[in-house]
Amino acid sequence: MKSITFLTHLAKGYPVQRYLGSWGSEFRGKIRVRHYFGLRLVGCSVRRRVAQRLRAGRTGTLRRELASPAAGVYVFADIERLTGAEKSKVDSLWHKLAAGDDPPRVLNQPSRILDRFSLLRMLYEVGINDFNAYLPEEGIDPQRWPVFIRHRRWHAGVLTGLIANAEELKAVIDGLVVNAYSPEELLIVEFRDTSDSSGITRKYGAFKVGDHIFGRHIHFARDWFLRNPDIKTPESTREELRYVRSDDHHELLERVFTLSGVDYGRLDYTAQDGQFYFWEINTNPMILISADRQDTLRFDAHDHFAGRFREALEDL
Repeated sequence: MKSITFLTHLAKGYPVQRYLGSWGSEFRGKIRVRHYFGLRLVGCSVRRRVAQRLRAGRTGTLRRELASPAAGVYVFADIERLTGAEKSKVDSLWHKLAAGDDPPRVLNQPSRILDRFSLLRMLYEVGINDFNAYLPEEGIDPQRWPVFIRHRRWHAGVLTGLIANAEELKAVIDGLVVNAYSPEELLIVEFRDTSDSSGITRKYGAFKVGDHIFGRHIHFARDWFLRNPDIKTPESTREELRYVRSDDHHELLERVFTLSGVDYGRLDYTAQDGQFYFWEINTNPMILISADRQDTLRFDAHDHFAGRFREALEDL
């Protein structure tokens, strides 16, 4: 297996580190995590705070390593978390690594990857999704109500409940701007109810690792915004296991990943009556953690995913 280096945002290496500390322990020494912190992409005040945790003196380490990159694979993660200026700098690094007579394999070219808003708008325009997304600065009234607001870059869940009309939307945005956010950080998304007749929503997660695409999980819940499963039954477990063992959605998943420009990440989507609706791609997703071994009801699904993930890493 080739050595693999994951590049992540500040202090966001934990998805890979937790995998290496549990299910992926066999890859210790083969997989490492480096932070974009080493490229000095953030402001000095932030850099000083983080330096206390990441140890002083490491800021130049990544620059030195990448000046003469070792053979292997480099995965550019956390692309959606980068600001425009950061993304430009990281893209320049991607090109430097990918150039040369015998370059390493480099995944996730930043300039090709659509951000959260661009992905949702594109999926709507090509007819894959029937709901749209908007930026406050566009000044466009949504065509479907209700809507909700989330952060354009961060994985912080939703910032609001469901918003019923344009007047309420303006008031909510004004409140968010006064309290914590700039308008440029906000994303307005039309709500699409994909619950079944019992009120249960299924959120699918599928990974792409290089040339491999395969299912990670199904989360079952009654909440409209679904981050973690709140329904675990023998029936839901059997359905999830069937999903991770199958490639039923492969053709459509491959199309969405291709359109998004992502080589490594997890695509989150829902389904209703045979139609699929895609929400986002996380380029630094949680993989597996030690607690998954104690999840006796879902262990077989975790274990099957672990095998496919392992094979995909070995094939990079």
